Amino acid sequence: MPDLLAGVGEFRSLSGVAPAMGGVHPGRGTRNYLASAGSNTYLEIIAPDPGQMPFDPETKPVQAFADEISRMKDPEVDMFVFSAPDLDAVADAARALGLEVIGPSPGERRTPEGDLVRWSHVDFLGHDFGQFIPFAINWLDSTHPSETSPQGVVLEGVVVEHPRAEELSRIYQGLGIPAQVVQAEEARIRVRLRGRHGIFELSSGTSLSEYYAARSTKNIK
Repeated sequence: MPDLLAGVGEFRSLSGVAPAMGGVHPGRGTRNYLASAGSNTYLEIIAPDPGQMPFDPETKPVQAFADEISRMKDPEVDMFVFSAPDLDAVADAARALGLEVIGPSPGERRTPEGDLVRWSHVDFLGHDFGQFIPFAINWLDSTHPSETSPQGVVLEGVVVEHPRAEELSRIYQGLGIPAQVVQAEEARIRVRLRGRHGIFELSSGTSLSEYYAARSTKNIK
C-alpha cells in the first residue's frame, strides 16, 4: 500500500497487535513493518520508501513493484510466500511442471538496529496466474522474522479462489505450497488470522493485476 503507517494502523485495529519496523529494501524502493503470525510465519506490511523516491522502473526494473504500490488507493493482500528448505529441489519441481525458474536470487535488508537480514528466493514465471503462484524463500543463516516480530497473531489459513482451481491446485501440490485452492468465478487470495480481537480476514484486490500480468509469458497446460 502507498502509506505504510496507515497500513500499520489498520492492522493494529484489526488484530490488537502493533507491528514493528522491519527495515528498508535498498535499491528496491520499499520498506516494511512486520508481525509474527505463529511458528515460521509472519506478516509483512510493505509500502514505498520515501527516501528512495522518485522511482525509475524503466532504468531500474527492480523498482517496478514499489512504483506500482505507490499508486494504490487502498491496502490489500499482495501475495503470500512459502518457505522452502531446499530451493534447488523446488526449482526442479517447478521446471517439471513447465514453469520458468528465476533464481535462487539473493535478498537483504537492514533492521532499524543495523543488523543485516539475508535470504534467497526463487521466482516462478512462464505462466499467467500472476501473484497466485507465490515465490519460495529460504532464510539462510538469518533468524526467521517470526521470532523477532511482535507476537499475538496466528495464521488460521490461506485460501486461494480461482476460476482455474484444478490447474492451480496441481501446481501448488507439485511445489508443496501450503494453501487451499477452491473454485470461484473471481480470483482472490484470502488470509484468515486470529488476533487479540478474534478472527479477522485480509484479502487481495485488483490493483496489482496488470503488474503481475506483465511478468507472465504463457499458459501452463
